[in-house]
Amino acid sequence: MNHYKASSLCSVPSTVAMTNAPTCSGAASRFSGCRSLVESGGSNSSGSSRCSRQQHRHHQQQQQQQQQQSRRRSASQRAVLLASSFMTVASASTSGYSLKESYATESFFSKFTFWSDIDPTKGIVDYLDEKDAEAAGLIKASDGNVYIGSDHTRSLEAGQGRKSIRIHSRNAYNAGLFIAKIKHAPAGCGVWPAFWLFGEDAEHPWPTWGEYDIIESVHNNTRSSTTLHTSDICRQEMIMEGQDFSGVWQEGSKKPHADLCDYDAPDQYDNQGCSQRAPEGSFGWDFNAKQGGTWAAEWDPDHGYIRTWFWPAGSEPADVSSKGVPNPSWWGRPFSYFLLDASSCPLTHFQNMRIVFNIDFCGDMGEGTWQWSGCPELSKARTGSEMTCEQWVASQPEYFSEAYWSIERLDVYQREGPLPSPLGERIELNFGRGGEFKLLEWAKEFIWILTGTLIAAGGAMGAVFVGRVERRIQSRTPHGEVGTNANVNVTEEAIAEFRAWRGLRTSSNRPRPLIEASPPSPARRAMASSDRRGNANQI
Repeated sequence: MNHYKASSLCSVPSTVAMTNAPTCSGAASRFSGCRSLVESGGSNSSGSSRCSRQQHRHHQQQQQQQQQQSRRRSASQRAVLLASSFMTVASASTSGYSLKESYATESFFSKFTFWSDIDPTKGIVDYLDEKDAEAAGLIKASDGNVYIGSDHTRSLEAGQGRKSIRIHSRNAYNAGLFIAKIKHAPAGCGVWPAFWLFGEDAEHPWPTWGEYDIIESVHNNTRSSTTLHTSDICRQEMIMEGQDFSGVWQEGSKKPHADLCDYDAPDQYDNQGCSQRAPEGSFGWDFNAKQGGTWAAEWDPDHGYIRTWFWPAGSEPADVSSKGVPNPSWWGRPFSYFLLDASSCPLTHFQNMRIVFNIDFCGDMGEGTWQWSGCPELSKARTGSEMTCEQWVASQPEYFSEAYWSIERLDVYQREGPLPSPLGERIELNFGRGGEFKLLEWAKEFIWILTGTLIAAGGAMGAVFVGRVERRIQSRTPHGEVGTNANVNVTEEAIAEFRAWRGLRTSSNRPRPLIEASPPSPARRAMASSDRRGNANQI
């Protein structure tokens, strides 16, 4: 329904305003006046007739303009929708991931097994089974909130460990994109937590099937580390800081970069692996104070890499925060990057890996880093004497109230189709390590990006074409047509009657009316005369 203002309807151009022209105080009087003049045959005066014609034409022009504007808006809206649809198709064509498992629900712990054996890393810890963990209040799960904690109420006797949790996913993976939103991570002196993947069975003991530590830190560190642990022949010396990844290498014991993934690599600390550091604020007290952050870990054997990203809470990319279709090609340079290929690090190093969350205390890493962590000084300030890591963990239970995981999201995505890398990634023509030729892989990725771009461009062009066709159709609409939204039926009737009469008097190439019109009245003759003088297009 069209809504008009009475002032615009009743105004008459000054060039045709006569002293004997009829006036009106509102829309209704104007329409009724025009109708009476058309039907009466112009019996009032020539001035009234001219006024009625001007009012009549002015009203028609307004109706036509509003109708055309409505059609243009409709065409524009359809064009936008069409372009959006094509953009969606283009996006889908460049994203091959789909959600396979969403863990952070009430059934979280049913998807994991509980490790309750002796800690293989020699931690001061007592891992509980599911029944005991639930009884001790160390595990809780609801939609969007999973709690994995440790005991912080009991001092330990000699030989005891602090009660804690280590869980392994029932599902094993051979590739995937793992996105975890962590609201709180265990922190503090003596604490060694990790979120990681590893593979093992009776016939393939660790590290035959490898280990990928996504989040790992210790004590009061403010940065996490991402690390690979393998058997021999997994080298990453060719990976460059600032070029392949935005983080930095950890230092080895006798070399600047810990870039050998072998657990027994020379010139590195025992079982250090190849290790890269995450950004500042990716762990520790500040991480928790700022509501944590989101991690994305991509293990992609097809493209030959393992990549990891971190975003502080609230800064995640839109496709990550919206839980839509994630596309790592849009995320920029990862803070951690490891190459997988036949010559430097074969794909077979990583197989059948399960997701693990655990909270350890001291252990190999905690004990090995205790002396320069600042924790001995903290123990002296709190107790009056410096303590070892084991003494600290056993005697300070209240300190470990912050030693817990709070997980808002843990989703696993699997590849359904090709997912291209960014065009900005370097092309590597590497004939030195096994004669690999990476250009072909890059070319395939480029083709997928080009395909998506062409589809998007085609959608936009199609939308423009539709809009132009609609405007051309509108331009060919006979002048004077009254839209279906018109709200003045009397004027339509008068115009229809006049058109029927005019159709008998115009050339034969115009459509004739279906019914014979009555002889023209004086008012109709006057309107026809005006029409022949060049005003026909205004009717």
